[in-house]
Amino acid sequence: MIDNNGSSLLDWKDAFEAGSGAVGGKGWNLARLDRYGFRVPRGGVLTARAYRDFVDHNGLAARLQSASREAEGLDPSDPRLSELANGIMPLFLSGQLPALLEREIRDGLTRWGLVGSPLAVRSSAASEDSPAASFAGIHDSFLNVRGPEAIASAIKACWASVWGPRALVYRRRMGLSADAVTPAVILMAMADAAVSGVAFSCHPASGREDQVFISANFGLGESVVGGTVDPDEYTVHVGFHSLNQSIDSRRIGRKEKKSLPLEAGGTALVDGSPEKDRQALSDDDIIRLTRLVRRVFTCLGHCEQHQDVEWVFDGSEFFLVQSRPVTAVPRYTYPALRNQRTIWSNANFRDTLPMVISPLAWSNMADALDTVLQSVMAASGYPTLPGISRKRLFEGRGYFNVSVIQWENYDSFASPPQRVNTLLGGHHPAIRLPEREPITRLLGRVRRNIAYGKAAKRVRRTVDAEFRRLSACAESDRKRDLSALSDRQVLALWSEMEETYRSAPDVQFALVGSAASYMMLILLLDRFFKGRGEALVNALLAGKETTTSGEQGYRLADLSRTASSDEDARALLIDGERDPLSWRDALPEGSPFRREFSAFLEEFGHRGIYEWDISNPRWREDPSWLLEVIRTNLTNRAADDVERLRQRQAETSDRAWQEVTSRVPFFLRPFLRKLLDGAGQETVQREMARSTLARVVEIGRLMALEAGRRFAGRGLLQRVEDVFFLTWGEIQAVFTGEDTGEGLTALVSDRRVRHRELEKSSPPDYLEEDVPHRAAVDRASGDDVLIGMGVSSGRARGTARLIRHPAEGDRLRHGEVLVAPGTDPAWTPLFLRASALIMETGGMISHGAIVAREYGIPAVINVAGALDILTDGTRVVVDGDEGRVHLEQGTLSSRGM
Repeated sequence: MIDNNGSSLLDWKDAFEAGSGAVGGKGWNLARLDRYGFRVPRGGVLTARAYRDFVDHNGLAARLQSASREAEGLDPSDPRLSELANGIMPLFLSGQLPALLEREIRDGLTRWGLVGSPLAVRSSAASEDSPAASFAGIHDSFLNVRGPEAIASAIKACWASVWGPRALVYRRRMGLSADAVTPAVILMAMADAAVSGVAFSCHPASGREDQVFISANFGLGESVVGGTVDPDEYTVHVGFHSLNQSIDSRRIGRKEKKSLPLEAGGTALVDGSPEKDRQALSDDDIIRLTRLVRRVFTCLGHCEQHQDVEWVFDGSEFFLVQSRPVTAVPRYTYPALRNQRTIWSNANFRDTLPMVISPLAWSNMADALDTVLQSVMAASGYPTLPGISRKRLFEGRGYFNVSVIQWENYDSFASPPQRVNTLLGGHHPAIRLPEREPITRLLGRVRRNIAYGKAAKRVRRTVDAEFRRLSACAESDRKRDLSALSDRQVLALWSEMEETYRSAPDVQFALVGSAASYMMLILLLDRFFKGRGEALVNALLAGKETTTSGEQGYRLADLSRTASSDEDARALLIDGERDPLSWRDALPEGSPFRREFSAFLEEFGHRGIYEWDISNPRWREDPSWLLEVIRTNLTNRAADDVERLRQRQAETSDRAWQEVTSRVPFFLRPFLRKLLDGAGQETVQREMARSTLARVVEIGRLMALEAGRRFAGRGLLQRVEDVFFLTWGEIQAVFTGEDTGEGLTALVSDRRVRHRELEKSSPPDYLEEDVPHRAAVDRASGDDVLIGMGVSSGRARGTARLIRHPAEGDRLRHGEVLVAPGTDPAWTPLFLRASALIMETGGMISHGAIVAREYGIPAVINVAGALDILTDGTRVVVDGDEGRVHLEQGTLSSRGM
């Protein structure tokens, strides 16, 4: 829509409301930057309607339609395109602006205080500066335009450039019609340019996403954009949303020329002396610009689409004069993967963060995830490719670069890609491996396997001390009075927490790499029970050790038993209104339940539902879900289930041991027991690593809420919780004074709208580059059997109950089969009620697999489309040994047919 009383000249605010169709991609991006509080020179956009009015006023419509049809029939290399352009462009340059349009321009410049001021007049076509087409250098722009006649001429020249030879050839190559690029024109003040240039939120030459690349020269930026000089080039390491940046390299260019504005209008390239030999930007200003460009990436690119930014520095502040998506980033990957499409999978993300991820959660975890994913390779001495991206967002959801993960595990340890997929879970394909490799690679893999085994042994011995150290640091920070800290001290605490986490490689290893004994057990038993090694190992591990996640399930069952004999607690849970936030006040001090529940929250209160998302409350903040679980356990007699479960665990493990010892020679049994003990210890430590890191996330949440309170108190946010729709980089900018924060309310509002829209979509299971794919349902024997991955031994028959979120857990009745998309520790209490588990995703060492084995319930995971195929009430048999789900009566939902 067009605001501003129907005028064709809109200020930035109205340009945003009008949208890119009216003001073009470049104009709308500038309007968004202005809306979000970035420094954009005063001005606005002459809309596409003005172009159409000009065409009608000068009688050009028929000629342009004819030219458009003629151009669409020509090859991009046909010289007749240039002839066609040469016939059209003069018609624009000699045309007359309608009187009404001239008045609107004059009135607009008066409102903006720009009458008599030099202007930048820039083209802004509808499809320009979009993710699909950048149009970089295709349409004309003009700097230092002075006076009404020069402004009118520059506007007409911008329109004419849409019909220029470059534009016609580009449109033919991109398959775009003239209607798709109806031009608008930007009119804005010239910023005083001490230094100018371009910056990319990724490295445009290498494709590295952990670096920002900056080109700079003294004077106006056209000398850099046009490639007429050798500018300074700075490469800055930014990690993946780290708050700590460092300059990787500086190349001081010759800067033989610089562009300066002329007194009469226009610009000229002049000698770059005397400053050409010195660095154009100071190191401090390079870092400031880097942070600014990264914020453009998070605001305009949603942390998904990298940005190419033109900037101007007036000696004090940076102004943004253009931002466009980077449409052609080189693939930065291992040589063996360059001729294959990169595979991105939501494996594991569907377990831990299946939702659209909040901006603060992504910026909180992105750098840490990269560190975790490299931990095993670092411990094994494998030379990983620096700065390679191992995860990304796609339409707001998380995906792992499984091509890189598969290759690194194969190249380091000779682990087949399919075996890696078994550990990861997910429904993505495997990469192609080289047909021939030199013997030196084999020797390297032997060395790294030995190094990995030593690292795994060392971690089992030392990591418990690291858990205690990290937990103590987190507990100390949790009790700190954050309100007493200055803004910069809060940031320093966040950086300190980041560094504390980085200094705990054993914890990172335990989270993703502690599976050495488990994998060796499978290989050993496969020698005696071909194809059944995994099933037997899973059975042997039933109830072997109690993980922290399993313990919280047992403790909740104990709490239901306590509540059943505590009249006050029973009244609160069953008969009262059960206000979860006032549970402590509703119970007398002598209540046994109050005492035990307080102790539970002291030990497990740092956890929560989908706890890796920093926006989700911890249980000590809001125990509603826990109290609901306890209430449901009361009515389902869950305490009795625990005793039956422990008996089932012992029976499963004993039965498996008897079978194993029937074939494994006696002299191997001590080694077998040692591996079994190691596998149990690894399982416990892996879950403890999750719990320990959840403590770190809790501290991040407390700091975020403190920032939210400060911003809300200063009028920068409407609600404290709005802070979760910011990134840490955006919080940092306000706390350091680099940003006033005046655009945060609008930014949060727009992000909330996008978040809601993305939540409605059904995410793909994996991507090949940017091409989405849904997993094919794997069936056997017609439609009566679904195939997945057996991760916990045994068979169970029951009624399927589809639970999509742990908050729906009260629908699960004793003895039913839990069918879930994936599970994290918040799902654990439901396992006590379930007779078996079916999950749509998950791997051999995912949370669901670990807890199912611990509780001794049969589990089949990675069953594609289970929630679409099965319905509530379907009778199924879950075979955890064979990895199959049998439908007793062949009942499928209509969605699964």
